[in-house]
Amino acid sequence: MNKSDIKKARPVVLFVSMPGVIHTGRWMDQLVDEGWDLHLFSPTATSDLTVHETVPKSATLHLVVKQKRAAVRQTGIYYPFERGDRVRLGVTRLHEKIRPRSVRLANLIEEIRPDIIHTMEISKAGYLALDAKRVIESRGAKFPKWIYSSWGNDLYMYGPMPEHGARIRSVLSEIDYMFIDCERDNQLARDYGFDGPILGVYPTGGGFPVREMQHGVDVEMQARKTVALKGIIREDNQGRALTALEALDRCADVLEGYEIAIYSADRSVIEKAAQINGRLRINVLPPLSHTEFIALMGRTRLSIGLNISDGTPNTMLESMMMGAFPIQSDTVSTREWIEHGVNGLLVSPEDPEDLARAVRSVINDESVLKRAAVSNMALIRQRLERAQVRRDVVGAYKSVLNSGVESTI
Repeated sequence: MNKSDIKKARPVVLFVSMPGVIHTGRWMDQLVDEGWDLHLFSPTATSDLTVHETVPKSATLHLVVKQKRAAVRQTGIYYPFERGDRVRLGVTRLHEKIRPRSVRLANLIEEIRPDIIHTMEISKAGYLALDAKRVIESRGAKFPKWIYSSWGNDLYMYGPMPEHGARIRSVLSEIDYMFIDCERDNQLARDYGFDGPILGVYPTGGGFPVREMQHGVDVEMQARKTVALKGIIREDNQGRALTALEALDRCADVLEGYEIAIYSADRSVIEKAAQINGRLRINVLPPLSHTEFIALMGRTRLSIGLNISDGTPNTMLESMMMGAFPIQSDTVSTREWIEHGVNGLLVSPEDPEDLARAVRSVINDESVLKRAAVSNMALIRQRLERAQVRRDVVGAYKSVLNSGVESTI
C-alpha cells in the first residue's frame, strides 16, 4: 500500500484552535473513534502554554516546545520540566522570529496533507490559517478544504471594527464551510462574504451528555440557595459582571439567606465583591473543572450572565440543562433559547436596576422557577444530547470528505 492509499484509508483533520480552551477539546472529542487522524495546531505563542484535559489523547498537538504536564501526544522540542512557562514562551517567540507561525502551519499542512483544516475562532485561528493559505498558494500548492466555526464575538462584535472588518471579509471569502453557534451568525456570515454551506448550528463544544448530567437533579427549589454569577469581564471588556454586582447589592434585602457564587471572576470583579461582601454573602470561587461547574449549576436557583456581545453562551445552556433559572442580557442570541418571562428573563447589560427588578420578581417565586427548570431541562435534552449532536457533526465531516455538502439552514 503506498502513501496515497494510506491517506485515503485514514482521513486527516487538522484543527487550528486554542488547546487550553474546553470548547476545543470537547469538539475534537466528537471525532474520536472514527478512524481519523486528528491534529491540533495552536494559533499563538501564549495559547501554546495550556492544554485542556478534554483534548483527545489520541490527537497530535504541534508545538515549538513540548509540555511535559500535558498527556496528549505532542511534537516539538523536548522540555524536561512541568513548570517554566516563561522559558517555553521565550523559546517559542525566538523561534517565530526565525520561522513565523504561519510558515510553520503551512509546512505542517504540506507534511501531513490534511483532508480538512478546521479553524475555531477567527481573530487568532482564522487569520493565521489565511496567512498560511497565502504561503501555500505562493508555493503553487492547493489549500485543503477549510471549515470555520464562528465563536461568540467573531462576527457580531469584531465584524464592525475597522481593525477587523477587512480581515474577517478576507477569511469568509476563502473558507469552504461553516459551523455556527447561533442562527444570527448565518446572516452575518453572508453579509461578510461567505457563500458556502452552513454545516450546522451547535454550541462551540458540541452537545452535552444531558441525561447523564441531569441524573438525580432536584427541580424543587427549596434546597437551592445559590445565585451564580459569571464574573468574567474579558480583555475586550464585553462582560458586565460589575453591573450585575451593583444590581445584586441593590436587592440585598431579598437575598438574605442566599449565597452569591461568582465563578470565572476577573480581578476588578473580585475587588468589587470584597467591597459589598458585608451586605451580601459572596463566595468568589476558585477555577472550576467542568464537572464542578455542572454541579454548581445543579444547586443554583438563579444563574446570571451579562455581556454586551457573545454568541450562544455555553454557561447559559449548562445552567438551563441543570435546572437553574437563567437571567441573561438581552443583547445577542439569547432569544434563540429564552422566551422572556417564561423560561428565563432577559435584561439590559448596562442597567443595574433592570437586573435588580428581575431578581426581585422571581427569587421567591418557586412555582415559576420550577416550571422553568422542568421546561429548560427538557429543551436541552431535546436539542443538545451529545450522542445526537455527535452523529450530526460526524455526518457533516463525512459529507465534506465526500464533497456532497448542502447547507443545513
